[in-house]
Amino acid sequence: MLVTNATFAAAYAFKQGNSYGGVVLNKKVDCVHNGQNFGNGTVPLALRLSFTTPRKITLYKLSSDPRLTNRQQMNIPIATLDIPVAYFAKNFIIDQYTGGRNGGLPVGAVFLYVFDNVTEDTLQSGPQVTINQAMTQADPHGGSVNPINYFTVVFDQPVTGFTSSAVSIVLDGSAEAQTTVITPRPGSANIIYTVAVSGTKRGGIVRAEVLAGTAVSADGGTPCAAPTSTDNVVTNLYPSGMVLTE
Repeated sequence: MLVTNATFAAAYAFKQGNSYGGVVLNKKVDCVHNGQNFGNGTVPLALRLSFTTPRKITLYKLSSDPRLTNRQQMNIPIATLDIPVAYFAKNFIIDQYTGGRNGGLPVGAVFLYVFDNVTEDTLQSGPQVTINQAMTQADPHGGSVNPINYFTVVFDQPVTGFTSSAVSIVLDGSAEAQTTVITPRPGSANIIYTVAVSGTKRGGIVRAEVLAGTAVSADGGTPCAAPTSTDNVVTNLYPSGMVLTE
């Protein structure tokens, strides 16, 4: 299989005090292989940064034919550039204005950007979440051999990752429920979910908890906090004389 549009780039970050550094390198080679032209080796690249207002941006760069090395002699000297802070953005694009070339990171490039005296972003708090038995849920619940208990989960912001396929709900209680089905409430923008719990082995209680961190904010990917609840327990009463098979 021949892939012609893959991005051969890597980025590494580090921090000291209120200064950040980012190393980016281009692993793409300008060439023609088996009749396929891979272009001039430039890789489009942007860094998503978690700070603002650096007082100074310095670039230390190696950029040359990637077939050359410095093992025998200094073929590729390190250049130092001061990048105007006017070109700073949280989505920091590498181009001809930030030390690269038109279109991205040059072939054979190893760049070290240093952002001095930045203002760090405030960490977002994780989505807050509550889980309680649904308003329509009878408690105690009886008269059924295979009862389904319903709970309502409410986040304070849209989330992703809260699904039946993920380990999103922890079940507990003497009824030993086995199965959960999670359904987003239509029109709630992934804020309100219905959880249907079934597969109990005997009469008793079902307790449902949201696993902390299982869902993340849709804007930023911050894991959800541990849940709170006022009533996340349902009692199941089976018909008189009914014996369940384990």
